[in-house]
Amino acid sequence: MAALIALGEGLLSAQIRRTVQINMPFSSEMTTKSDLAITLSQDQNSWRFSLIGWEDASPGMRLIAEVFASLYANSCGLLDRSLALAAAERKRLDEQHLVELGGLSAAMAHELRNPLNIIAMASHDTPPDTRQHIQTQLNRADRLVSDMLVYSGGLTLQLSPTPLRALIASVLAQAPLGNIGHDMKVDETLELDADPQRLQQVFINLIDNATAFLRNQPDGKLSIEAKAEAETVIIQIHNNGSEIDKTLQGDALFQPFVTKRAGGSGLGLAIVRRIIDAHGGRIFHRADTEWPVTFEIVLPKTQAHKKPQEQEQQNAE
Repeated sequence: MAALIALGEGLLSAQIRRTVQINMPFSSEMTTKSDLAITLSQDQNSWRFSLIGWEDASPGMRLIAEVFASLYANSCGLLDRSLALAAAERKRLDEQHLVELGGLSAAMAHELRNPLNIIAMASHDTPPDTRQHIQTQLNRADRLVSDMLVYSGGLTLQLSPTPLRALIASVLAQAPLGNIGHDMKVDETLELDADPQRLQQVFINLIDNATAFLRNQPDGKLSIEAKAEAETVIIQIHNNGSEIDKTLQGDALFQPFVTKRAGGSGLGLAIVRRIIDAHGGRIFHRADTEWPVTFEIVLPKTQAHKKPQEQEQQNAE
């Protein structure tokens, strides 16, 4: 976009033989009152322009500036709409890909689970150590199949007012924490509009992932905190395990089949992001806290895409 601004400034300046500056909402440069400038601003879905410092310019120069600014604003609007259409098309293709992957995963699950069950039954007559090793690998394979079905399946939200503290507490109560120290700083009144089962799955995956790395650490600690903002709820899940490799930080961490965890399917964080995205939220890894590992989730308190009749029913209540 900076190149586009520079091109526009060069064209208009050459046309009127005066230096002109173009200011955009994200431009870091500030225009003084003595400059000839065109400032563009975005108002919801439309772009507007204003001329600054053109009071003493000739009518012809001012007309050129107005026509140029109008064309520039229209171009910005067209670019916005093109980007929105491109994003919608990417989403459609992603959803289509997941539907196709879901059908393939269901077929694979059926074909894989039958031989896995046969292997499990055949292992009963093996020595205990061998049987335990076989069962461990069977559990790993079954978990991979289950994660593939969850990741590739359709994601329909059943929204309801969800008390956050109670939901997290139920997950912690069932988590294999062992000697891992843990605490939770979540207000009992904190509530958000969410699918409780899907959100529970998010915390199960994140907490299970943390405990897998902390289990053999003598001073392992897990901490969960949440706070309410004006329109969102911010949740942070910390642990004092090993820092995440820098090559995996960012978007790469949430891609399918990416894992450093022994026995992991590599789909846990990808599933988590799918669920958070479906809620209109965001999840990311933070490396700027006092903890070695922090995952931050930002969720809207209410769901904007809720059906109108559902919203009317809640308002009536």
